[in-house]
Amino acid sequence: MILAFHKNMKHTALFLALILITSLSQAEASLTALGLMDLQAIHETIEPFVQNLAKQQYTGQIKIKIRQLDSRLRLTPCSQDLQLSLPANSKLSSRFSVAVQCEGELAWTVYVPIEMQILQTALVLARPMNRGDVINAADIMAIETNIMAIDGGFFDDARHLIGKQLRQTLAMGTLLSPRFVEAPKIIKRGDIVNIVAQMPGVSVKSHGKALADATLGSRLKVENLVSKRIVEGTVLSAQEIQISM
Repeated sequence: MILAFHKNMKHTALFLALILITSLSQAEASLTALGLMDLQAIHETIEPFVQNLAKQQYTGQIKIKIRQLDSRLRLTPCSQDLQLSLPANSKLSSRFSVAVQCEGELAWTVYVPIEMQILQTALVLARPMNRGDVINAADIMAIETNIMAIDGGFFDDARHLIGKQLRQTLAMGTLLSPRFVEAPKIIKRGDIVNIVAQMPGVSVKSHGKALADATLGSRLKVENLVSKRIVEGTVLSAQEIQISM
């Protein structure tokens, strides 16, 4: 009796499975008859679009993950080529969406979420450094990293870092971004500098005391040592500023 019961259960399970397969086949046939848009076709148009956009901005290895559209989505076939774009106020980032639009008789638009990585060379500190230290070639090294995950920018060319000084103390391996570095202070508060007053056909020189630290090309206020007048000029070197009269 028990053996017969198990056989009946197996036959019942097989019968139900056949019904399910038949129902699914009929459902797929119905969808085909309705003429629904192939969601995989939409998916396949997105990757080359994103790759092309990314290559215009980045030189690294591009990795894209496209989220599959909900299989329950019912879209009519498009009578024209699909139009792809980034939504308004959107840009390439680690996570963004692509708008896929049909401009045919039965127009529709879907937004497909994208995750993207750009593997590219970036520069990091090769050793711990203190605030005010000036960076040289031996202080930095290159690594490959996902630059889409970097907040605040990065450097990939050592020439843009060498000679800069740190704004703060940083640990070895810290990824260097513009917010961490600045041009070195070539004039310190209290330094005595030459003041060059430039006038048409005439150049007058005097001496003054720097009232703040300053970098090359920055504006600096100095106190004239003779007149005690405070003037402001452009830093030309560690010993000289120029003012206009």
